[in-house]
Amino acid sequence: MENININTTPAASAPPGYKAGISETPSQQPGLVAAAAVCLTLTTIFVAIRIFTKAYVIRAVKVEDYALLVAFLGLAAFVGVIVTSGVHGQGRHLWNVSIAGVMSVANFSNISEILYGPTMFAAKFSVLKQTERIFCEARHDSVYWWIQAMIWANALFDLSIFIAFVCACIPREKLWNTTMPGTCISTNSSIIATSIINIVSDWSTLILPLVVIRRLQMDLRRKVGVMAIFAVGLLACIASIVRLVYSVRLTQTTDRTWAIDPVGIWAFVEFTTVILTGCFPILPRFLQFVRYGRAGPPVSNNSSRTYTMDKSFRSKKKRSIPMDSLASRRDDFDDNPAPKYVEIRGQPLNA
Repeated sequence: MENININTTPAASAPPGYKAGISETPSQQPGLVAAAAVCLTLTTIFVAIRIFTKAYVIRAVKVEDYALLVAFLGLAAFVGVIVTSGVHGQGRHLWNVSIAGVMSVANFSNISEILYGPTMFAAKFSVLKQTERIFCEARHDSVYWWIQAMIWANALFDLSIFIAFVCACIPREKLWNTTMPGTCISTNSSIIATSIINIVSDWSTLILPLVVIRRLQMDLRRKVGVMAIFAVGLLACIASIVRLVYSVRLTQTTDRTWAIDPVGIWAFVEFTTVILTGCFPILPRFLQFVRYGRAGPPVSNNSSRTYTMDKSFRSKKKRSIPMDSLASRRDDFDDNPAPKYVEIRGQPLNA
């Protein structure tokens, strides 16, 4: 039997009209690297703004802030793995990648799939927890229980996907060495299931704040401004749909080293938009800090605002919902950071 050098031998024969060979290397990787750079730059800036504002300006770091930081670190690791995979042949046609390169791409692809679930859960948990803190801090109504259901549903799903990719092959080496004795499960179904369920999860998680805000009794200008901050989540919903399209194509082709790049790019976009959705609510408070410093603007007598829910979204006990903030304090959207008062069942309480 002829000895084969796996470092120089193409992993597949080229189809008609194409030429096999490691030196023939048209690649999609430059586009992926550019997308990665943009996404990491945006998330770095806005996560830093949020952490700075919560830790230094407001001095009230909550669990959702830690979750957002975990999501950012997970995205950085996810990007690093996929970009490194490109060094070994990801983004090129299979007949332009060596056998050794394909083995490395298979390994790095599995690592990125393992990172995807925990990172996405951390990002969505941050958004959901912020939504709970904004709209349900003083009561447990239908919105609160929907948020709890979404948190647990996302946790269970992402955990199951994490386990599926961790245990994709036993022993793990069989992922990239098919001659190794052992067993593997087909990950195609997991890839498609991840994309489909994430579409449902994205719409349920990221549209919920828009639905609740729409039902608040507040002036239109202010309502539109608050909704615009959460509307970036719509981009995550679109990205998850596009990612599903490319995921289906990935499972239907043998040229997987080429087909996997668009999946990675749209995963970057999905991660980034979810993380930005978690960061944007703090921006008004940060801009207020830039303009006035920690002391904030002068206190005005008419700065206190209270907004209530429409009947269709209100619990049985009449309660007012303060919308002066979309962060842990109630003053992020207001022109005045002075303490606010909320009327609950006729009694003024410090919010």
